[in-house]
Amino acid sequence: MLTIKEPVVRETKILSSRFIGVLLPLLGTDFKLAKAEIERLYPKADHYCYAYKQGAKEGSSDDGEPSHSAGLPLLNVLRGSLLDECALFVVRYFGGTKLGLGRLTHAYSDLAKAVVASAVPYEAKPGKKATLNIPYPSYDLARDRAEKMGLEAGKPSFLASVLLPVAGDATILRAFLLLFPEIRAEGEEDCFVYRRPSHDQG
Repeated sequence: MLTIKEPVVRETKILSSRFIGVLLPLLGTDFKLAKAEIERLYPKADHYCYAYKQGAKEGSSDDGEPSHSAGLPLLNVLRGSLLDECALFVVRYFGGTKLGLGRLTHAYSDLAKAVVASAVPYEAKPGKKATLNIPYPSYDLARDRAEKMGLEAGKPSFLASVLLPVAGDATILRAFLLLFPEIRAEGEEDCFVYRRPSHDQG
């Protein structure tokens, strides 16, 4: 699955109307929560137009703009990007001058394309995250091996032992723990693991 990890924001102004485009990740999030967050961040806007895609589920809204002038163009941009599990919003603060249907549709579509073009795509796969409880003598070797095996390591805490948050493929985590029987994995949870597509890796 190709998706994004971080929000992307772009803005433009046309004939005194302010258009703000936002691309949000939805993986593990309800679309209604994302929409509520946009409305909180951009209060009193005249239109909150959007499109979203979550697997086979997708939707769009013109939110008071002329029919098919905003929601459908945003959805078409999202479909063409091949991104999944994300929502594309264009918030409009009306400046007092009507743009006309053609210009309005282009305004939404062009900003949507600019937002999506600025996004960094990632492949997302189900994985596991846990905190590794590592004895001090094993820490340097264990961290080096974890990263070489493809586990993502977070910031360690140096207490009675070293507590190191990691995330990655569940099979890799199991294989790592077999190599280091002195290390315990605590608080294991399901998560998603993000990787840049292979053709983008240097």
